[in-house]
Amino acid sequence: MLLSRRHLMTSAAAATAAAAFMTSPKARAQEGPDVVGRDIPNDVLQLLDPGVEGFRMKAVLDRVIEFGSAFYYVIVQFQEDMGIGEPVIIKKPINGEAVILEDFVGLPQVPAPAGFNDAESVDLALFALAAEEATATRAPEPVTAAASQRQDTKVLTSAASSVNTLDSSTARGTNGGRLACAWAVNKVVERALGRPILSGPNGLATSNLVKVLRSKHVKVRTPVSGAIVISPTMYSPRVNVGHVGIVGSGNKIYSNSSNKKQWINNFTTDSWSNYYGSRKGLPVEYFRLDEIYFT
Repeated sequence: MLLSRRHLMTSAAAATAAAAFMTSPKARAQEGPDVVGRDIPNDVLQLLDPGVEGFRMKAVLDRVIEFGSAFYYVIVQFQEDMGIGEPVIIKKPINGEAVILEDFVGLPQVPAPAGFNDAESVDLALFALAAEEATATRAPEPVTAAASQRQDTKVLTSAASSVNTLDSSTARGTNGGRLACAWAVNKVVERALGRPILSGPNGLATSNLVKVLRSKHVKVRTPVSGAIVISPTMYSPRVNVGHVGIVGSGNKIYSNSSNKKQWINNFTTDSWSNYYGSRKGLPVEYFRLDEIYFT
């Protein structure tokens, strides 16, 4: 259930509120990400993903929502070279410490301000996942290896054929495709199997998508062509932005590119494990999709 709607702060008011929380007018956390555009409060900045050496993350303040006695900072975090991105919500009470919100359900949703470009900004509702979406609704059934292989092959074929033809730049509420990694995987699966992994548009955060994969699908130890690969975003002790894609043949990995706004072959299983597993310290998990949810 969403909270009551409140007004969206104007750009000028948002900038003033942000500046009020800065420890100095141009304060920056040295280990924080690069800020694009308006200043982000120092205590908020320190909770964001700085990236790893050689691959620095960026942060864009999308908007500030005033609700009750707190401000909610809606921040777009992305890394152009690796093509990843995800929205981050930081709650900053007027008299309290800034905290990362891991669950977007119940966030104060507000009417779009004048001039709001839905394709370029963030629709918070798309990244919230209702609890029932992550609950298994059918008992697992035995399937033959051939049937599973046929489904894997369909997903693999769709992933390969979608290269440079699946455009995420107009995906609703994903900041012009920067935050569309889960959206793109769902589209590829829908092309292959007739429906996406999630039945609706919600749950586009990788931390939510992995809940669905873990509860409804088959986790495997090693990569299988046509399987989903995911390194979900983590939120403690600070944000660590992850990614999701589909394993191709020859250990390729296909995923959405945040800078190109296209579905491309931008990783191998080795480069994914090295970047997300070894360098970022995120889990690297593989899932074969259970056909009982696609009949």
